[in-house]
Amino acid sequence: MKQLTVILVTAILGIGMTGCVGLRYPDSNTGGKEDFEAFREFLSEAQADWECEKYDGKVRIRAGKNKVKSLRGPRPRDVDNVPMALVDGKKRAQEFLDYLKKRQDQLGQTEYPPELVHERDALLAQSRPFSEALTSYIKQDVRAETDKVLNDIRSNADDHIADSKRMWSPVAISLAHSAQWPRADADVTCLCLNVFNGKYRNVYCMDIAIGKNIVSSCMAGIQLAGFANSSDTVYGLQLAAFNNDALELVGGAQVSLANVSSCYGSWLQVGGLFNDSGFFTGAQIAGLNNTAYSCKGLQIGIDNDAQELSGVQIGVFNDANKLSGVQIGVFNDAQELSGIQIGVFNDAQELSGVQIGAFNNAGKAKGFGLGVLNRIGDANCYCLPIINLNF
Repeated sequence: MKQLTVILVTAILGIGMTGCVGLRYPDSNTGGKEDFEAFREFLSEAQADWECEKYDGKVRIRAGKNKVKSLRGPRPRDVDNVPMALVDGKKRAQEFLDYLKKRQDQLGQTEYPPELVHERDALLAQSRPFSEALTSYIKQDVRAETDKVLNDIRSNADDHIADSKRMWSPVAISLAHSAQWPRADADVTCLCLNVFNGKYRNVYCMDIAIGKNIVSSCMAGIQLAGFANSSDTVYGLQLAAFNNDALELVGGAQVSLANVSSCYGSWLQVGGLFNDSGFFTGAQIAGLNNTAYSCKGLQIGIDNDAQELSGVQIGVFNDANKLSGVQIGVFNDAQELSGIQIGVFNDAQELSGVQIGAFNNAGKAKGFGLGVLNRIGDANCYCLPIINLNF
């Protein structure tokens, strides 16, 4: 529904996404040469903006790689730009593709005099390579690309660590990062007690701080902090008053105001404000917002957002690009839905299933809609509405 609202506002105001140079979307077709000139301008600005977006993504990835520090292993804040740049790139590519298809359809479905049809077809042919490039970018395997980049980063960090003299201790004590024992590249096998903050390479068991706990590689056990916890890989529990940050949450839980597992997360995130993850398996429960690129499980919050969801979204605003499961909320929106939407406003571009609500909208549909007002975009469906509008 949020995406539908954006499209409607865009159509009314005659504006669109703004990238690095301010991408504009022209007004509706008015006929003839003006349409063609508007489409050329749109295509030129869209291609320029997309090149800018790709360059920005490459800069973010390179920055993530360059920030790996020797002897201390990769940190989430150093490398989370890598997977997020790839994920954000796919989202932006989809937005560009959606608007491009809208303009192509608008131009292709308008009737022009015979002398202008050839020029119209040439313009559409000119735009197809851009469509194909965006589609190819969207189809890339983000998880595989993320794994490759992160493995390269960790390999470089491990090479530095292998050259250093490793140290371990059963206990660690820290007043602050600059005043701690043992040093930051050590492994702690039992207990860490930190006042303001403490940083160690691997911690196995308990990591406790009044301020912030930092583990540069692997945390297996419990991190308990008055302010925040941060670790590369977590096996276990992160509990903090304000923020938990992990590159990978592998079989565990994060409980705080804000939780982040930049690449992967599994089991549970409970956030007073929000939860954020790349690929998540389990349950995300937040007072405000849940976000995941790919989620297998459950999202409960005021605003839930996932590019790919296999499971259930329960909230006021639910948004998924590709959904296999159930959306329950006031506003439900999905590009591709295989399952059920239950809400006041339901919207799906491609529906295989059921919509139950006051206002239901579906493009391509195999299923039925039940509500006060239903719109089904094709005829391959069964409808049980009070009012059915079939365009």
